[in-house]
Amino acid sequence: AHPWALGRGIVAGPFKGTRMTTRTTWCNPVYLFIGSYERELHHIWNDLNSIQCGAAMVIGAAEGYYACGYAKKWDSKVTAFETNNDSREVLATNIRLNSLQEQIQVLGECERADLANRIKCAAPDLLLCDIEGGEDDLFSDEVLILLSRTILVIEMHPPYGLKSRIETIAKTHNVQIINPIDRCLSDYPFRDWIPDRIKLRWLNEWRPFS
Repeated sequence: AHPWALGRGIVAGPFKGTRMTTRTTWCNPVYLFIGSYERELHHIWNDLNSIQCGAAMVIGAAEGYYACGYAKKWDSKVTAFETNNDSREVLATNIRLNSLQEQIQVLGECERADLANRIKCAAPDLLLCDIEGGEDDLFSDEVLILLSRTILVIEMHPPYGLKSRIETIAKTHNVQIINPIDRCLSDYPFRDWIPDRIKLRWLNEWRPFS
């Protein structure tokens, strides 16, 4: 991790102050710690306020960057779904590091029927989803209607089936398509001695990609 992050957790970005272990199962952890991860979405988290930030669902929680960051930043309850056993172990560690055991519930696979039943009882204020294409099946018309008052942040993957239903989603939501962009040195949040080539390597999320 970035040397500034050792013992300090995430040192910049919307979830600054969230503690995370340097162990990850799917990504370069440095861009998590320097707060540049998914910079395209930073305006969403910066624009949210405490009124909007009640209970949340994170589907595809991985190691908990969003689940822990959201729960800590807004002192909110989060339901985190993650199918990968290794990722759930790291997620559990990050929950403990932030003392969020009473705020975050960790579950396995999120199936459409289970999701529908949960949100019939109580739809979350925010739902974030990143499940590598599974979003096409998960968000049926029934589920989308039940989420009509929920802020949705959904990462779409090939074959982008959910894009064909944007008109349906737009009946209940103000839809904004956010495209990935290349990283550059201006995305690096510090002035320090790290060589530019290393900064760019740390920032690289391989976006955009096909």
